[in-house]
Amino acid sequence: MMLKNIRGLKYPDIYITRFFFKEILHKSPGKVLELGCGNGSNLTLFVEYNWNVYGLSNSKNYLDENS
Repeated sequence: MMLKNIRGLKYPDIYITRFFFKEILHKSPGKVLELGCGNGSNLTLFVEYNWNVYGLSNSKNYLDENS
């Protein structure tokens, strides 16, 4: 999916970003699960630093039309 086609927020929340770098999570990849992830904007930060990400949302508003 291309960034311009993402519905909703396109960038991680500022509080997620601050926590990520304050806790030095960018230096030790792991796994993260986000419940209620919507379009996954908060997970994009973890993906960029090679984390295994899992997101769960029951909202149909963010599904790709081609899936």
